[in-house]
Amino acid sequence: HCKNDWAFSKQMLATISAETCAEEANSLSLGVRQLLSVTCDACASLCKDLHVSKPSSSLLGILKVSEDQILNRSFRDFVMADDQEHFQSIVDRSSMTPSSVLIH
Repeated sequence: HCKNDWAFSKQMLATISAETCAEEANSLSLGVRQLLSVTCDACASLCKDLHVSKPSSSLLGILKVSEDQILNRSFRDFVMADDQEHFQSIVDRSSMTPSSVLIH
């Protein structure tokens, strides 16, 4: 009985810790997006495969698309052909850092 209680308590602590980390990550992500909105024309959150997971309203306005037209599409679809190589170099450099979930 005590062993089950201990295992349950350990699992609860792990769950609480994971939830706290997720909340901190969301807060950090929001802060980064707010800072980028001051210095950049537009920003978007991208998945690891560089698909748009959360476009900003300014990005939607610049691209003249609705959210459903851009959501889950590859961000590369919106990069001009002449800029593809430069964009890839940015992706390659940023992937060297652990906190590179935002590209602007």
